[in-house]
Amino acid sequence: MQQNTKLPSTLETRLAPCRARLPMPLQYTISQADHTLVVTAEGPVGREDMDRLRARLLDDDRIVPGTRMLFDTRHGESHLKFTDLKDIANRLKGLFDKGINKVAVVAESHFIYSLATTFGVFARYQPVQVKPFRKIDDAMIWLRANTRPTPVANPLPDLPEALVNAGKNPRIRKS
Repeated sequence: MQQNTKLPSTLETRLAPCRARLPMPLQYTISQADHTLVVTAEGPVGREDMDRLRARLLDDDRIVPGTRMLFDTRHGESHLKFTDLKDIANRLKGLFDKGINKVAVVAESHFIYSLATTFGVFARYQPVQVKPFRKIDDAMIWLRANTRPTPVANPLPDLPEALVNAGKNPRIRKS
């Protein structure tokens, strides 16, 4: 006797493997009232997780100019390398252009705190302020403070302007 192994089409669809069933160690919520995006890390977080988060956030229309981000890593375990940070900062530019202007990273782990500090260095060329914190209350106070985003630093000034200004330097002696 042959058993029917075919599942009903609705059940088949639900059981079909898809990317949505991958573990999501990074979850987020957005408060429309105060434009705060809260990202929560739980468990191991790697580069692929950061890339998936970025894609989800870029597609989210609730992120508007003036949105602040709280990245709560207290329950996460970073599998990122310091070499990943520059790439991640550059790839997040689209989010900063979309309107995120402040990022507070809450980290109890010394390693994650040092990653957040280094990330802030790489992000200084973006239109965003990034600051690590040990306590979530301190991070929220900083996020809510009315500070303007740090202007983007120009790592390579225009050469002609640099040459013109070099002639105005009082330390340069003219012969």
